[in-house]
Amino acid sequence: MPTSGQTSGDPDCWSSTRIDHSFCICHRHRASRLALEAATTLAEAGGGRDLQFEGPAWNSSTVDLIRLAKAHGYLVLVQNFFAHVDGLRQKVRDAPT
Repeated sequence: MPTSGQTSGDPDCWSSTRIDHSFCICHRHRASRLALEAATTLAEAGGGRDLQFEGPAWNSSTVDLIRLAKAHGYLVLVQNFFAHVDGLRQKVRDAPT
């Protein structure tokens, strides 16, 4: 996302932490939404009382839980990636010229 005066070919365009933050927010939102969907599916399959972790309620929600596990894995991956990139950026800034 270029800011004013920057083009997509500008190397400083991608050095913004806003992009990092946007990716993390998107993945966090996706994981949160899928967690809510999985919990709702478990509650509905259990007759709306409590979350059921055995029997038909559990069996009917495995696809939602797999989606949730993948989304959580992607979230952790993205957060770790950008944390490492930020660490490298800091080392470059602190390096003597």
